[in-house]
Amino acid sequence: MRGKSSAGGSGLPTATLQRVELDLSVAGDDYARVTGRFTTDLVDDYATSINLALGSVQWSQWSFSGPPSKNRLLPLRDDSSYTATLEGVTRVELQQMRRGVSFSLPTAPCILNIRLPGNAVDLRVRSEDVMQTEQTEQGTVYRVTSSGGEFSLSWRDQEQLPQMAAVNATSDTRYE
Repeated sequence: MRGKSSAGGSGLPTATLQRVELDLSVAGDDYARVTGRFTTDLVDDYATSINLALGSVQWSQWSFSGPPSKNRLLPLRDDSSYTATLEGVTRVELQQMRRGVSFSLPTAPCILNIRLPGNAVDLRVRSEDVMQTEQTEQGTVYRVTSSGGEFSLSWRDQEQLPQMAAVNATSDTRYE
């Protein structure tokens, strides 16, 4: 993108992300697939720099709302927003009988759509994040709304929880 704005230390001004939407799907015991859509609005049509790193997420594929042969963000028709879509993976860690993922989110409104294995119980996110549950045809989707920062999600594997045997007892009290 070319421009009219003055550049900072890296030679390009930094754009502010308007919205980040992530789809996170735990695909096994060791990793989760991540698809991220990063949206920004640019004013004055200048070249810019946008940090799309999410810490521990390793991006492997990307596409932009512009020509496929160039890594450029171009607005969709009749729209001033630009979107970059990235796909990658992150590690699922196991600590103290809890599985979890953690990574850095940009400081922007973030929505995470999370799919976990059916045996995931006792889900936890940071206190400043809001989690809602939605039932779909494909299963349960946990939707987390965040304002960015260090994101963490943990859960327990129901099959790994200690099981307690139930006892069926009766009592008979007699007074004489």
